[in-house]
Amino acid sequence: MKPGETGYPVPAEPEIRYAAASDGVRIALYALGEGPPFLVLPVLPMSHLLAERQFASFRAFLADISAGHTLIRYDARGLGLSDRSPADLSLDAHVRDVVSVLDKLEIEKCSIFAAAYAGPVALMLAAQHPERVDRLVLWCTHAAFADVARHVPAAQASQRDAVLGLAKTDPVMAIQAYIHHAFGWSSDEAVAGFGDLALKSTDPGQFFPRLAAYSAFDARDALPAVTAPTLVMHRPGFHGSNVEVARGLASAIRDAQLALLDGTSIVPFVGDGEAVLRAISTFLARGRPGSPGAPRSAQSAPPAGALRPGVQAILFSDIEGNTSLIEALGDDAGRRVLREHERITREELRAAGGVEVKTMGDGFLATFTSVQRALECAVALQSAISAANNDSGSPFSLVAPLGRELRVRIAINAGEPLAEDDDIFGSAVNAVARIAGQARGGEILVADVVRQLAAGKRFEFVDRGEVVLRGFSEPVRLHEVARKAPTN
Repeated sequence: MKPGETGYPVPAEPEIRYAAASDGVRIALYALGEGPPFLVLPVLPMSHLLAERQFASFRAFLADISAGHTLIRYDARGLGLSDRSPADLSLDAHVRDVVSVLDKLEIEKCSIFAAAYAGPVALMLAAQHPERVDRLVLWCTHAAFADVARHVPAAQASQRDAVLGLAKTDPVMAIQAYIHHAFGWSSDEAVAGFGDLALKSTDPGQFFPRLAAYSAFDARDALPAVTAPTLVMHRPGFHGSNVEVARGLASAIRDAQLALLDGTSIVPFVGDGEAVLRAISTFLARGRPGSPGAPRSAQSAPPAGALRPGVQAILFSDIEGNTSLIEALGDDAGRRVLREHERITREELRAAGGVEVKTMGDGFLATFTSVQRALECAVALQSAISAANNDSGSPFSLVAPLGRELRVRIAINAGEPLAEDDDIFGSAVNAVARIAGQARGGEILVADVVRQLAAGKRFEFVDRGEVVLRGFSEPVRLHEVARKAPTN
């Protein structure tokens, strides 16, 4: 599928409207289509709502990326159809403009796509106004350009400096050189389109001063406060940034996923645009009614044999020595203990956003959209069970006279399970049950893939070595999770 070939019609020309920013600056905007609102932030330092729609590839990309949604676009202050000479170009002013746009359209909450220098605007908005941001998609961006500058090779930095020097004598030529340098010399059509868009967005003499202002945006301190599910997308082959910047973003945001894609251009529709669109549409759909990851009460059963898009974290838990424990307690007391175990487990699953697949009497199978959520749930569950064991008013106190305590084994794996008839199947599911069998009561064991996906999330792991799980020919390296919550 190429951009423009989703099957969704390209919307008609938009009606341009205006919102009044908090300082009186007029912000041009439009909304097109139907469905959940999806705000695509301006591609700073370029923004012109009408000129961009004459750029065929960009117009098609906007239609594709917002398929099934209401597309929201606006011109940033100082650019395009918005007021061209605002006094305030600060990051906070740009964040307030987004709020003004949403208020004008009477939109309470939306998903947001932000690329390049617009990243800090989206991140600061998500931190300051979490109630307005549903999901966050970040493309080849940063929290502060200073992080990028530290990783840019000396040759690239010299070329950038040369372009900035040229701007003092010939800003138009400098803009064209900057576009080619940033977007890639091989993508001629895209470069030509963005070059024209840049020249129409602002007076050529203001292009690089605007760029300097955007380069100074810094949202790093806001990252711990970003709670919206976030997809961090990056092309490691893109020379204008560094994959470590993307990894840093993903590790600093609580509920973030990292997607690394092939390609060298910062322009998402140059190269494998299909992979970009597929990753975004899957992320935006996940957790909505009728989509993978949504609560089972809110979705219909998935089609037989359907493969859930994207990797999921799979949690398996069971009570150590359950059969002998229930026999020793008797039916009535045993059932009280099991009901309390079920209540505690379901409470922690809900708190962490897990989806209960099924319970097996003495254990649970659940899925999560991120390994961080699964790990947080496992740590919280073990802590809650430990607290209940020490509470004389808990049904777990019935176990104490036996000289025992209720102990749960937890395992976490990651993979792409098959969904059928409200259950999940596949090698990842089989493996997580076998991993649980390697654990002792009170432990949390995870597959090595989980440890890798949790890198930078501040969990502590103890290497338990390689084991050959029953039914599997290749050994799997396991890790024990330290029993303490991660620090943010």
